[in-house]
Amino acid sequence: MYCACIVDAFEASLAFPRVLLDDVTLSSDDSERIAAAIVGGTADVVSDGSFDPVGHHGSSSFTMATTQDVDEEHLDGSSYVTRFAEDQLACRSELAGNIGVLATVALLVKHFHITSGAITIALDGESAVDEASGDWPLQIDQQCFDYLQEVRNRVKALPIEAKWLG
Repeated sequence: MYCACIVDAFEASLAFPRVLLDDVTLSSDDSERIAAAIVGGTADVVSDGSFDPVGHHGSSSFTMATTQDVDEEHLDGSSYVTRFAEDQLACRSELAGNIGVLATVALLVKHFHITSGAITIALDGESAVDEASGDWPLQIDQQCFDYLQEVRNRVKALPIEAKWLG
């Protein structure tokens, strides 16, 4: 029912510099089961960010799977964290992973014509979870304002629910 053009969609996103996603590996079924799990509310993502305080750079990666197939079918992604060395923080790396997750989910939602469902996003940065999932106004001078705004806007644009675990 779905064409193989999802690979083309991800390749275009990886080439677009405004999408914070540097690498994606789709599951063997081009993520059809993951899309079905999003519709059923049983899709899970584990995201982690890393920060090197000596080199002042960050990176993030994530794995998306269905609750039932966590060891079999999964989609993996990663990205580098943008901004200047003095702006790099562990929280920023965590949020970068979430931006990659949400960019990936948006592609799956669009490709598979998903109109409802849910995904659970787990990460170990409690402050990143609190800030990303909050609904209070952000302050332009707060740390990671740009990433927090991006995460919140991406969540609002999705037709599915994003559930957060910290």
